[in-house]
Amino acid sequence: MRIEHDRVHNGFVHSRVVARGAVSFLVVVVAAALFSFAPSTSRAATSEVFSPRLLAPVPHSKTVYLVTQGACGTKRCLTMWRSTDGGRSFARRSVPLIRATNGDPASSLDQLVFANERDGYLAVGPSAFALYATTNGARSWHEVALPRKNWHDLVVTPDVLYITTDRCRDHFVICGDYRVWRSSTDGKRWSALPALWRTGTAKNESYYGPSVAAYGNEVWELESAYMATYLWRSSNDGRTFTRYVTPRLGSVAGCTVTPLSAFDLWADCPTGMQVSFVHSSDGGATWSSISQHQFFGTVGGAFAPVTNTVAYLDYGVDSGTPNLYRLTEGGRRATPVGDLQCSQASLAFSSVADGLAICTRDYNRFLLVRTTDGGAQWSNEVLWGS
Repeated sequence: MRIEHDRVHNGFVHSRVVARGAVSFLVVVVAAALFSFAPSTSRAATSEVFSPRLLAPVPHSKTVYLVTQGACGTKRCLTMWRSTDGGRSFARRSVPLIRATNGDPASSLDQLVFANERDGYLAVGPSAFALYATTNGARSWHEVALPRKNWHDLVVTPDVLYITTDRCRDHFVICGDYRVWRSSTDGKRWSALPALWRTGTAKNESYYGPSVAAYGNEVWELESAYMATYLWRSSNDGRTFTRYVTPRLGSVAGCTVTPLSAFDLWADCPTGMQVSFVHSSDGGATWSSISQHQFFGTVGGAFAPVTNTVAYLDYGVDSGTPNLYRLTEGGRRATPVGDLQCSQASLAFSSVADGLAICTRDYNRFLLVRTTDGGAQWSNEVLWGS
């Protein structure tokens, strides 16, 4: 898989762990670790222990979905939880039966995205590519037929589902024939978008497939080539495109583009050991650099756009104190707000003030933490399961 860190959706925004490993709406698969998930006091007194894996927000709401892994007898199994109050309380939901890889079903999780509070998608790979959909808020799931087996990017809007496919060989090292497909949210009928460019890992070809982002009827497709970077934009659900030359989006592995309106875009671009961040207020035609210290993508940290002009940037626990900054004015101003103290973090903000994070402490202890004051203070959350 080329895309490894998570994406942001309109409204309730989910950040990504910037370590290279991703465009819109992708959710990070967090490494295995344990946290205590306490049932209601009216139920069993003992706590179940789960490992948090995915934190998926719902756009324009306080609803968030959480996937955990825990013990089911002698095996490990997944549980999905749903909160409608920004993480104050959670209720159990169902999760598709996923084949475990070496006894670890969470290792097959790739993406979890929601178009609204009821319609969502869970993507599984890479050993067994599959896409599951729910239309009732994760109470039940069904498998979606894909246009091709191998995929590496999934993007949703309230009305359209986009997926990027490729053809790979030699254990996914050599890939090419990248295509982007569009379907209504039911995933029953797929049509291919225009083949804007063809790429693979052959001589004189780009090394990375297209990165895709969408907002309403707007679609962006990013091409990261050897000598230049191009951003294609469509205003009709990907039927026709206009190409921009975007030198500020240069990257060694392709940028992650996050749209929060038809005109306002954020992007993070790995440049080797470091990561650069840029913002556009004209739909991607021009870009400006974001004020920041040096950001090293190899030491954890996270980037979380929240509104058209506000984002959070966490530099990781080894960067000093404070390490969490609020970026305003489209990234032109950076204000220190607190110390998240996470060696790695996955952030989800429902507003400028309210957010959740799956936080790694001491590199081996994972917690779900919550802020209500824009990141100045974070409290460990006791989650009430039912």
